[in-house]
Amino acid sequence: MRRFLVRNSVGFIVVPLLYFLVAPSGMCHVRQSSAGGQASPKESSQAAPLPVPVGLTKIATVQLSAASPSTVQAGAKCDSQGNIYAVWSDSSTPPMAWEEVIRKLAVKSGEIVPYRIPPIDGYKRQFTSSFNVGPDGALFILVRAQPGDTVLATKPRTYFVDKFDADGSFDSRVQLDGPSDDFDPHNFAVFADGRFLVLGMARSDAKSGSWRPFARIFNPDGRFATAVEFATDSKIKFPGMTRESGGETDAAAGSLLAVDLSSMTSDPNGNVYITLAGTPMQVIVVSASGEVQREITLKAPAVGLTSAESGVAESGFVYVHFSPLNGAPPTVPAGIIGVINVNTGQYDRLYELPADAEKHGMGVCGDSNGNFLFIESSPKNKLEIEKYSAN
Repeated sequence: MRRFLVRNSVGFIVVPLLYFLVAPSGMCHVRQSSAGGQASPKESSQAAPLPVPVGLTKIATVQLSAASPSTVQAGAKCDSQGNIYAVWSDSSTPPMAWEEVIRKLAVKSGEIVPYRIPPIDGYKRQFTSSFNVGPDGALFILVRAQPGDTVLATKPRTYFVDKFDADGSFDSRVQLDGPSDDFDPHNFAVFADGRFLVLGMARSDAKSGSWRPFARIFNPDGRFATAVEFATDSKIKFPGMTRESGGETDAAAGSLLAVDLSSMTSDPNGNVYITLAGTPMQVIVVSASGEVQREITLKAPAVGLTSAESGVAESGFVYVHFSPLNGAPPTVPAGIIGVINVNTGQYDRLYELPADAEKHGMGVCGDSNGNFLFIESSPKNKLEIEKYSAN
């Protein structure tokens, strides 16, 4: 059963959706730059002292006519124009339809632009695996298509990347190379040259059915270009995940969760940042040639926080939004945005959001100008965009 990490007015929760993917037995899916200088591929700043958190200040509010979302899927994105893209549900949205529609909230005009996947010849069902905003502002959607009419995943599955224009109109579609039995893409980002970096799980042993994390680069036309090799000691996993019986899961289950809760973003200078949720968290920097330039291991700024969204704060710096999961003790901070210096592998600064913002805020992203945008619920249950700044 595929699941998504979503956010309501209380915090982050894991919500199951009623369709299945081929995955390791007994495991469930849980969903959602430039690095100059020389350093070893894997770096850690576990012992580095944390910066003192700086409070963010609300500088603007944009009110929209739509109803307030009841849940928002983690992984909101912003473009260079300060618009925010997100997936959400509300009382007027059918239960299975909301995860299919990405919507852009145009902050200047207050317009809401939906991006809908058009039908694919030969396939009866299409599902959104993830979405991302390219360096030029175009929206890309990673689509899983299947021939059957049921919500249950059937073979063969095929993956496409759809491109959309700023007004929500469909632009083009490419099919990704590779047999569907061999890999299961979860997330992706677009390089400045138009190539795609796709992150997912790959079958490592056909006989036993075991799976492992993978990353591959595809050309703009969908042809496979190269595989990405992480460091041999890279711990791509989500430690602390437990089975229903209370016992700790195997490493593959943790890897699956970390990959499914990953966040990916493109740096205008040509690299892609992968943020893998977990304790510790990982930030992996990959160049368009497939070279892993950094593998940084970091703890969350406070125990009980989990990463949900990430993006480029400025070239060489990535921000990560941390928020508590449902059930976290009251001593856990309401929410923190950490800005990581990719060259040093350490937190450069921490921003502490007002408790009121975290209480009502759902989707979060940075607008590349030092500001952070929140999708929020107004007192009258209307959709609002709140802009916060540290300046």
